[in-house]
Amino acid sequence: MTGLHPNPDATLGFRDAEVALSILSLAPDPLIVIVAGRNKCGLNHTTEGQQMTLKSTAKRYGAVVVTIHWLTAALILALLGIGFSAAFTLDAGAKVALLRWHLPLGIAVLVVTVARIIWWWAFDTRPDPIAGSPAWQERIAWLVHRALYVAILAQAGFGIALVATSGAAPAIFDGPPAALPDFARFPAAAGHAVMGVLLAGLVALHVGAALFHQFIQRDHLLRRMWC
Repeated sequence: MTGLHPNPDATLGFRDAEVALSILSLAPDPLIVIVAGRNKCGLNHTTEGQQMTLKSTAKRYGAVVVTIHWLTAALILALLGIGFSAAFTLDAGAKVALLRWHLPLGIAVLVVTVARIIWWWAFDTRPDPIAGSPAWQERIAWLVHRALYVAILAQAGFGIALVATSGAAPAIFDGPPAALPDFARFPAAAGHAVMGVLLAGLVALHVGAALFHQFIQRDHLLRRMWC
């Protein structure tokens, strides 16, 4: 007769299963969670909004522009840090070691910036302005972006001219540090230094404006260039 009584362990197993099913029935649909997470980045439920496209849309920047933007930002920060360090370093060996990084990074920034200008000019269109953004803010943003392009191109041009006129390349990449010329004697050095300070100021202004939009105006401008 013992076989007619249910197994206590089996009963517990059924109860555990019932509890698990109840929990699952209360859990949100994973797809809904994913879509909701995407909506936090300002995306909609359309096919276009569910993944970043190569080109920009009216609401956000495309994958090409986003990649170039953050690559350029990283390169410029490294370039400015190394450049200012080299300018204030008195030790010839340390200066040469820094310049061996500074020159290739400068060429990389130049190439990426030219590619960015060509992409905007030939293949892509900028997103619409943020809704409710004052016209004067849009105008300043337009001017700062153009000034950044000009400063980057001018900075690279002065840098190339400085290396060419001073003949510093052999000393930087092959010769002894003592052979490094005194850059201050060459006219391009002044232009390179001025453009470096101007570029640093424009970068600070650009970052400050982005933080102002994100934390003061709270219009989620960074989402267009981030996620």
